[in-house]
Formats: sequence, C-alpha cells, structure tokens
Amino acid sequence: MECFRSCDVADLKELQMISRTAYSDAFHHLLDRSDVEVYVMSKYSSENLKKELEDSANHFLFLEEDGSAVGYMKYILEQNALEIDRLYILNGFKDRGAGSKFMKKAETLAASHGKKVLTLGVLEKNLPAIAFYKKKEFTQYSEEPVIVGHSEYRLLLMKKEL
Repeated sequence: MECFRSCDVADLKELQMISRTAYSDAFHHLLDRSDVEVYVMSKYSSENLKKELEDSANHFLFLEEDGSAVGYMKYILEQNALEIDRLYILNGFKDRGAGSKFMKKAETLAASHGKKVLTLGVLEKNLPAIAFYKKKEFTQYSEEPVIVGHSEYRLLLMKKEL
C-alpha cells in the first residue's frame, strides 16, 4: 500500500539516504563525477538537511510503499505558486508511477493553499526529467546558472498553470 507521509527531523537519516542515492544515481553519468560527489556530500550533509527540515518554509513529503520511503518531494509555498524544490525517487520506482503520484499530490496541495501555478527547476542535462515534466504540461519560462560541485550548469525553470 502506498501513502504520503510528512517528513521531519526524526527522518533525517532516511531523507539523507534517499537524497544521496537518488541524486547520485540520476547524475553520475550526466555530470562530472567529482562535481556530483562534492555536491552530494555538501548539500545532503546531516547539518544542511537538518537546517532545511527545521526551516518552516520547507515542506517534505515521503511517498511510502509497504512502509518504506521510495522517494520524497520538498516543496515551498510561494506567494502565488507551489515550488517543487526537489523531487527524488529511488531507482526501481521511477517507472511505476511514483512521479505521477507526486505531481498529483503537488497539484492537490497547491489547490488547497490557493496557488495557481506549480514551478520547478531542472538541470538541462536531465533529459528524462524534462521529458516527464513536459508530459505533465510544464513549460520552460526561464533559465539560470547553477553551481554543482565545482562546475556551472544550466537550470531550466519550468511552470504549470493550474
């Protein structure tokens, strides 16, 4: 059985494991390996994740299957939008509808908070994610540089009107 569950500081180790595993699996073949390693160790350190979890602007949701988290979504409620800041799914669950479940949940959350738009950023090299978001009717509205490890990459900013 699948369900969504809020994530808090008590879930730090599980959140860290999913973050490091999902990011490394998604990007080790797309980006410079040392950039991925530096980013994962810094961004998903216990200290950094704990700060994110304690910041009331951030909301974390696990998707659980049979009692185990298979991925999570970090979102932020902006003035007029719900920003999907992070959507990570473990390999083995990506082609089983987990991404679609997160998208549906994001739309439900946005509607319940009176938000009319979903926004997100995706690395331009992450072609599978871009194809998924386009299939879910997201369109690119801008781009910006982002540092991953020691290198600069392009982050595509996408949105979906609800």
